[in-house]
Amino acid sequence: MSIPTDPTDIVVRQRQFSDANVFEFWPEGFATRANWFYQHTRRIKTGEKPNFVRVPAGLVPVFELAQTRLITRKQSDFEHAKTEFLRRFWFYSRHDAYLWISSEKSSYIDVTTQRQNGHEVPWLSEEMVLEHVQGNKVYGVMAQKPAKKAAMTYWIAIDLDLHVETGGNLDLFQRQLQALLNCFWGKMNSQLVVSSTKANGVHLYLYFDKPTSLQRTQQLLKKDLAELHAQNTDLAAGVDAWNNGLKRTLPTKTWKVRQLDGLEIYPVSNKGFRFIGVKGKVVLADSVIGLTSWGEYTRGKKKGQPRQGFDLISWWSALNSTDRMPVQEVMDYVATRLPDSTEQVRVDLSVETQSVKAAKNTAAETNVIESNASSARNPSRSNPTGYKGNARKTLMDFWLGNNNPPKSLDSTFLVTARLLRQEGLTQDEILAVITQYVKDLPDQARNCSSRLQPGKEVDLQRTIIKQVNNAYTKPSAYDPEAARQKLAETILTWKKGGFRLSDKKTWHLTGRVQNEITVQWTESDLRAFASILLPALKVKNLDLAKLVATEVVKMAWTKEQFHQGWGYGFLKTWLPEKFGIPCAKPKKQQDVLKALKHLKIIQEYGKAVPKVRATIWHLGQRARARIESDLETDFELTDPNSEVSVQKFKEGMAVLAGLEEELPLSLRRKRERKRKE
Repeated sequence: MSIPTDPTDIVVRQRQFSDANVFEFWPEGFATRANWFYQHTRRIKTGEKPNFVRVPAGLVPVFELAQTRLITRKQSDFEHAKTEFLRRFWFYSRHDAYLWISSEKSSYIDVTTQRQNGHEVPWLSEEMVLEHVQGNKVYGVMAQKPAKKAAMTYWIAIDLDLHVETGGNLDLFQRQLQALLNCFWGKMNSQLVVSSTKANGVHLYLYFDKPTSLQRTQQLLKKDLAELHAQNTDLAAGVDAWNNGLKRTLPTKTWKVRQLDGLEIYPVSNKGFRFIGVKGKVVLADSVIGLTSWGEYTRGKKKGQPRQGFDLISWWSALNSTDRMPVQEVMDYVATRLPDSTEQVRVDLSVETQSVKAAKNTAAETNVIESNASSARNPSRSNPTGYKGNARKTLMDFWLGNNNPPKSLDSTFLVTARLLRQEGLTQDEILAVITQYVKDLPDQARNCSSRLQPGKEVDLQRTIIKQVNNAYTKPSAYDPEAARQKLAETILTWKKGGFRLSDKKTWHLTGRVQNEITVQWTESDLRAFASILLPALKVKNLDLAKLVATEVVKMAWTKEQFHQGWGYGFLKTWLPEKFGIPCAKPKKQQDVLKALKHLKIIQEYGKAVPKVRATIWHLGQRARARIESDLETDFELTDPNSEVSVQKFKEGMAVLAGLEEELPLSLRRKRERKRKE
């Protein structure tokens, strides 16, 4: 028997004897080991050899489906939590670039560049991330940077710095943290990372249930922060005063405190971010999460010694829970870890305080938005829009074609762009909005500029781009800081009235601040909630049901003003985010809506139009009576504690749901007789 000497003669184990393929492109049907594991729950079979894809940083091993097997073994709680941690912080991040932090310095590691320079450095691996959460090393991750598809992420974080040694302010830091917690705490599985000893800042994490577009997520968070900034004008003025004081006291330094709308958001693809699990820091969620025992070392110099690491099981449990520490408890915990006020830079604020007070008095005396005076077309140096209190009316008149004075095109583009920027739109979104508004201009309005005439499209687009860029780079003619503050106040006032310059559907609204409604419930209302709303929400706390009813009234009243629809999809996210009440199942969404109708809190006004709008709901009789302080009209149900009442309630809910099979036999027969008659 001859022994084969050519590998191609061996057929049975051809894969192990043939040379691996090296692809210059990513072949269809192939994926990395991590991709098979984290996206498809599959492992590579024992003995399988990879093919390779050539990338700038080297060769990437890849496998095809036939080389994998489905994972059937159930993971322990620790293994499952570790997998989910790696899925979020390692798999959906760059592996060819990362941050390495030692006690002496921080180093940016670019694998491609380092290898081209002859230095052999590792890709960011799962083992390195586990070293991070065990406190052996400290790394920072960067967002994905795919060549073709959009970058995805499971999380996003707000970085609120303190750093008193470089100009941080303890009071402003705590006020900004309070504003952030009031806005985000308890939503989107939020968690706060802070030092367990001495805090130089905090990281506020928000998580998603599935991978989400990083760019879209960043845009939405920037809008939220811009709105939060506009709502806290006193805080913004305090930050400006402190920064100006720093500049006067230390003119050679560039230190400053960031405004809320200027806080850094991570992850990004070009800058590393120290993620959760760093030694010396804890996570605040439903409790304080820190280090825990990871057993003992099984090899190396530390073999047999106890091993500690970040408590992944508690982290994963908190991520799946809606329970959170009270905001005040979080604030108190952070406050006990802040540096002493004596470490803060000494800044003279006396001059600035007077100027801030003067600016506030001027703003209070001047009606920035809804002045009844006639529109003035000459730019004013005392107002950033140049419209002397008629910005809304002037802009609407221009874009609707009611009043288009000559030589007003550039100024209208610039003011519109500045206001849209304050609304939280990105530069690209502002370009798109203004371009669309120009297209919508009626023919009679196009005589105000030759650039609006046919054949001038290139000049017109160049003008739009120029003025949008000016909104970002060219400050106001008089006082840039005061201008920014006045624009923010303008947008805030418009928002309270429901008006948005970027949404023409809101242009019919008056723009005046809607009065806050108050709801007063009676004892009979609470009994009705106990018998109808509590079972539908599947909660046992009557105060929580009362709060839900109150917020439903306020929400429905607001949507009624704007003729906006809502329904099952809205409840699915609204109830968990606002109250922590699960509402994912369609049956529960249906029960809640029917309970609200049965209680006369809402009533149907307009049917849903598929793919156009949801059902239009208006306030029901009970809700209208209670917001009008009518506490006499009785909508009381029978006593919910009596056996008869409980039976009536079950019958009522069954009728509402159309589930006749759940009704008592006698009632079903009675209904059947009525139908025959």
